[in-house]
Amino acid sequence: MQTIQAVSVGDTRLAAEVPKVAIKAQPAEIRIETKPDPIELAKLEKTLAQHNISLKFSKDETTNNIVVQMIDKDGEAIRQFPTEVSLSLAATFQKMQGVFLSVDK
Repeated sequence: MQTIQAVSVGDTRLAAEVPKVAIKAQPAEIRIETKPDPIELAKLEKTLAQHNISLKFSKDETTNNIVVQMIDKDGEAIRQFPTEVSLSLAATFQKMQGVFLSVDK
């Protein structure tokens, strides 16, 4: 244990014994498993087909996030969720995790 001196309250000096504390921060992983609703999937497929749009699902290797792209009839990506900027920010935050927190072992 470390002893910290010089905690003052008015004219009285206090000594406090403070144990060394180790903080271990680990990212939380949340998984939600759901079964797709066949009726809702059929509605989505019908709506997308009317506009000649398909969906492409992939996994970002850096962040392990699921990426959904809306693809037009020519094979070009119209939209992407999350965006490239969001994926880049998420990757940066993951790299910086623990940088601002001092951990004693």
